[in-house]
Amino acid sequence: MLWDGNVPKKVIRTLNRYGFCTSNQYSQIAVQYISKDAVRLARTVANDPEKLIMLPNDNFNWVGKTWEASATHANVMHDQVSAILIVLDVPEGLSAEELGSQENFAHTFDTRHKIPAYQALEEIMPSVADQHTFEINAAVHVAQILGEEIRTLGKHSHLLQIEPTFELPSKQTEEYYLPTYDQEQTSTRGNMLVMEHYFRDGGLNTKSVL
Repeated sequence: MLWDGNVPKKVIRTLNRYGFCTSNQYSQIAVQYISKDAVRLARTVANDPEKLIMLPNDNFNWVGKTWEASATHANVMHDQVSAILIVLDVPEGLSAEELGSQENFAHTFDTRHKIPAYQALEEIMPSVADQHTFEINAAVHVAQILGEEIRTLGKHSHLLQIEPTFELPSKQTEEYYLPTYDQEQTSTRGNMLVMEHYFRDGGLNTKSVL
């Protein structure tokens, strides 16, 4: 709790002397071991040939500010990358290697430049029936909220039924957070170094990654 709350070291050191919490050094060691264990679990999952994984990653920048900036002691911009390993569902009858194979994307290579603009827009836009269903369900959802908050409207709740639509089954996502990596990702070279860090240095399998 103190670590997540960014409590100053002096406060933690004082509380540690009285036996109320662990020392700041011990907390740092614990976080390091948790990070190493997270990498071990992610590496085990990523090298499982029966699992199809996805590795979304993104860069974020933050500035380490100083109280009194000078010519030799100024604010420093830090470039870091965060990533998370997600295990995707594999449909029955297929394997993770088949779905993640590059051959599946060979026939669509460079086709995004050949699709007419009106066709691309038409394929991603919802149909009139979908828009009508969404409008009804949104109104019913707001009415249900009002019925729960206002007692006089609650007696009419049996009249408010959401129109049935295709519902995806709920399932807990299997995901593994990876430690941040100190590297800028705004250039092509930076992206290559990030991929090299997670796949080659991190020991992740590249055959079943989307």
